Amino acid sequence: MFPKSTTYPSAATNATWQKKKSLADKASKATKQTGLGPLLKAAEESWNDIKWDDLKGSEKNPTSVSEAKQNLVDAKAAHAKVKEARTKLLAAKTKAKAVKGMKGLSKGAAAAAAKIETDLGTAIAGLGLITLQDFELAVARTERAQAAANGFSLKDIKVKNGGSLIMTGANATWDLRELDVTGVVWKKGTAADYRNKKLVVTGERVHRKGDSDSATGFANDMKLDRATGTTATFKSN
Repeated sequence: MFPKSTTYPSAATNATWQKKKSLADKASKATKQTGLGPLLKAAEESWNDIKWDDLKGSEKNPTSVSEAKQNLVDAKAAHAKVKEARTKLLAAKTKAKAVKGMKGLSKGAAAAAAKIETDLGTAIAGLGLITLQDFELAVARTERAQAAANGFSLKDIKVKNGGSLIMTGANATWDLRELDVTGVVWKKGTAADYRNKKLVVTGERVHRKGDSDSATGFANDMKLDRATGTTATFKSN
């Protein structure tokens, strides 16, 4: 998710705050130095340091692993600035809450401090919506796509447990991470009997036109990760 607005609240700027204070507020020893102004200035500056475009994961569509990973690096750097801004906005919000109740402060300034508290609260909530999930998912997606492009198909799948044939499969795809098998027939027991057990999976490689690798066989120690109906997925052991 992303905040509806990336514009710093105008009511929470130091310039606006100073305008809202009356001449009496600025002259009185009790109210002329509230301590709110410097915190508002720091909050606004910190907000403006955020690189918002680097955080818009839903608007990016990386086509390679390297691009996706660089986007994630940039997003992490921007997110660090989000955390800094959140801390400074919270400090200003807390001070505004105290200032609005100061004895002797004009009604206009008190109302302005209350507005600052409210608007900063909304801004802080918006910052809390920002995550790196879209970027992490993009890395995973491009890694899967790359693995699939470098992977291959198999047929005549056989799965053994301690030398005993327990399962056969018609076809499979191997993306260098997972082996997805279709046309599964359990010869001995059920999938539940072998989940997460070390198994030997073999098959015959199906070559695509232009393949430079002439290998025909496939054999790997794998673990059954999941199975439903006539499909099963194995992972490298």
